[in-house]
Amino acid sequence: MNIKYINIICGLVVLGTMVLQSCKDDESFDVTGATENKVYLNLQAWGPIQTPKNSVWFSVLNTPASSIIMNYDEVSVKFPVKCTHPATEPIVVKFDTDLVPVAEGYEAFPSGVTVSIDKNELTIPKGAFASTDSIKFSVSKDNLKLLKIAGYIGGVKITSVTNAETSENLSKAYIVINADFSNCIDRNTTVPAGAQVSRTGWTAYTESTGANITNLFNGSATSYTNFTANAKLVVDMKSVVNDITGIQLAYSSQTYSLGALKVWTSDTTTDEFDFQGSASFAQAASQYIKFYEKVSARYIRIEATTPLNASGARIGEFYVYK
Repeated sequence: MNIKYINIICGLVVLGTMVLQSCKDDESFDVTGATENKVYLNLQAWGPIQTPKNSVWFSVLNTPASSIIMNYDEVSVKFPVKCTHPATEPIVVKFDTDLVPVAEGYEAFPSGVTVSIDKNELTIPKGAFASTDSIKFSVSKDNLKLLKIAGYIGGVKITSVTNAETSENLSKAYIVINADFSNCIDRNTTVPAGAQVSRTGWTAYTESTGANITNLFNGSATSYTNFTANAKLVVDMKSVVNDITGIQLAYSSQTYSLGALKVWTSDTTTDEFDFQGSASFAQAASQYIKFYEKVSARYIRIEATTPLNASGARIGEFYVYK
């Protein structure tokens, strides 16, 4: 079981497009140079720049099938409590959860998502700088499906200390979750269930230019349209198609296929789409977007987030299965 044990040095990490922070040279802490013995938490962990000190970041992907905690088995962090000088007497430190959101752009965990600590008291022995035991702060796997596409934050705080003082700015720790959703099976290589839908009368255009595309439905992948990074394709099937299981993109060559994309659908209008999710692929002459749950749509929008070739993705044919 993977639990985050915090022992990370200060530095700079770029994770995707998110800017992260840890210790900063110009930050001042009330534990630095204090003559009083101060009790504090120091996770030395990376968190989004807008979150407080001692934030630990997790990513959760919700699908219709399950909730996936990316790269970890559970959302939890385990850490001791420390003091700035050797304890002259045993120091008893008490804790409680603090679930009020404290970072702009982040929400409190919704009702039904359990945030907990496994104990509410730690002791720093006489003569020691840290407790011999640790506290486990966690968010239960149960009901992570209740998290919508948003950021969430919850904390644990020191509530009381004996035989020492509490640090004013290092007395709390936080778990941060960025939650996402996808109805697309990632890295799928199998043909969606059902049969190809008739494409008679279908039209398509690029969202950025509005240019019509006529070669996606002619049966030949060698007559292609080139899509550079972040270009968006909108397909109009002219009427609502129910029980869609997936999509096939055929390319002029596997060299010019996509590494990743995003998918939206709409029953009635191109002014508002429902996000179906993201998917990544291995290089292939045909790639298959397979949905966890069937969808109904008249319009399908595809964003070519990551072409595998610098010159773009050459999409020759577009098929829908039901």
